[in-house]
Amino acid sequence: MLRVRKHVANRPEELAERHGGVAEVRAYLERIRASAIVEASISDFGPGIVDGFLASSAGASHVNRNRRELLDGLLFERLSSKGIDPASGLGIQRALRAANQMQAFVSLRTAEFWLTASFVNAAPEIRMLDVAADGARGRVRGTHWQFLWPQP
Repeated sequence: MLRVRKHVANRPEELAERHGGVAEVRAYLERIRASAIVEASISDFGPGIVDGFLASSAGASHVNRNRRELLDGLLFERLSSKGIDPASGLGIQRALRAANQMQAFVSLRTAEFWLTASFVNAAPEIRMLDVAADGARGRVRGTHWQFLWPQP
């Protein structure tokens, strides 16, 4: 499922106020100080990144690996369930590099994980950080990406 929306405000502060439910999103909006942003959300309702990989033949040797470390490996290393294709394992890395160049904000929900990255004045090394849990947070089915970037 793909959804693209544009959010416009009279003042940059209004966008931060409207989207302030998640501290990481609010901090990003306060830093970019844009009056308009584009939001793209991409979701699927399959097994999720980690569980989908573990169910593949390529994932069989990783079943005892820490799930959070495995997720990082799937995001930032050349791990893939897609076989020996030379481009396997590069799609997410390419998308995150593009987000970095656009000074975007990225959110990922999959299984028990919720990670974000803000690429405003970001260091060249791309990393996604865990969102602090403010109470019980259940697992989600599938994989859900959200990208926010300033409208030029």
